Amino acid sequence: FVGEHFSYVNDVLTAGGWKIGNNIISSSAGDDTDGIIIDSEAQSISFHGTDGKDSFSPGTATRNNVRFAVGKVDNGAFGMRAYDASGNVLLSITDEPEALISGWTIGTTAIENGNVKLQSATNASYLGIGATGYAGGSGIFIGQTAASTYRISAEGTSGKFLWDNTKLEIQGQDGTSVFETTQTGATIGGF
Repeated sequence: FVGEHFSYVNDVLTAGGWKIGNNIISSSAGDDTDGIIIDSEAQSISFHGTDGKDSFSPGTATRNNVRFAVGKVDNGAFGMRAYDASGNVLLSITDEPEALISGWTIGTTAIENGNVKLQSATNASYLGIGATGYAGGSGIFIGQTAASTYRISAEGTSGKFLWDNTKLEIQGQDGTSVFETTQTGATIGGF
């Protein structure tokens, strides 16, 4: 013990509120609370609050209350992750590749969350809400189905709205066409 803010006890150097031990430099209000841990064994830097992700363990040690981590953030994955107070992932960008922001997964060809997807592909790009193809069931599809072929469909239990690049059609609940465009005009209710 050297002084109030400087000591060396049990192989741990304490200086100005920071502790330097075997593979770790840290400063916090308590164990894994309101602080920062630089861990060379885990190859990560973790920032802690009073709540956050528990059981965070990219190395041999387990950390709690993690709000943000940089470096090795999972077994074999390097990047950064941010967590909310309940430990849910708010942001995750890793080398796997993975990109997640507030529940949205961002890949090299798609952005998606739940049943909403924005897909980029040669002659097959689309925006889908509950649907991944034209007239493919309940949901909304706006996209390209072939070279220079664009289609829109909106389907539900009460009917369908279909545009297939040549005509617009609205169908009732039983599939009967109630409106359809033709080359010379449109038919409404069969007229």
